[in-house]
Amino acid sequence: MRFRLVLLLLAWALLSPKGYAGEYAHPKLKSKEKTVRSLVVLPVKAEVTKSGVKGAEPMMQESQELTVQLASAIAEALKGEGFDVLENAFSEEAINGNPELQGMLTEFQTRYDTLAPQLYKKPKDVTKGRFSLGDEVTDLKVSDSVEALIILRASAVETTKAKGFLSGGLGGLIRSGRSTEYYLTVVDSHSGEILFFANGTAGDDVKKGISKSLRKLPH
Repeated sequence: MRFRLVLLLLAWALLSPKGYAGEYAHPKLKSKEKTVRSLVVLPVKAEVTKSGVKGAEPMMQESQELTVQLASAIAEALKGEGFDVLENAFSEEAINGNPELQGMLTEFQTRYDTLAPQLYKKPKDVTKGRFSLGDEVTDLKVSDSVEALIILRASAVETTKAKGFLSGGLGGLIRSGRSTEYYLTVVDSHSGEILFFANGTAGDDVKKGISKSLRKLPH
């Protein structure tokens, strides 16, 4: 009986959602010098990797499905938290019909992805105002009412049961399945300063995690 109770407690601990890593705000947000209410979301990027006994391999269809899921989740979470969202500014139709916009967007996304490793490694530097993507960000401001851009990235690992058991026995078997980590960045649409950064882990309900992070964004 006691052994069964220990197993149940272990299973509960391992199956509980991972804690959120945290949110980091620029000094201008902390001092209320600046607030953010009107935003536009850039195209989301997400990737899913399968981790099995034979190694890791990309899951292309699942990556596309996660991208769509996240795009919907961030839009719903923003509206749910009371933000004004400019919709369809960077839809597939809008981008494909505007080569100039497509080029500027690609350049900006590349600039962000170049900075991302440093941002993810030292997120606390956001609280010191040390990160910026440059005032070229104004090229992407599709409306004067937009105060900031949101960039959302996510990385998910799908661990097979065989790999989970092989690497961690019963505990690894229980932890098998999908684990998603998201990175949410808010960029000033005028100066390019990174005003807010949040990252965390989520299971199936990614929207819940994103909503929790957005509650820390002053608006």
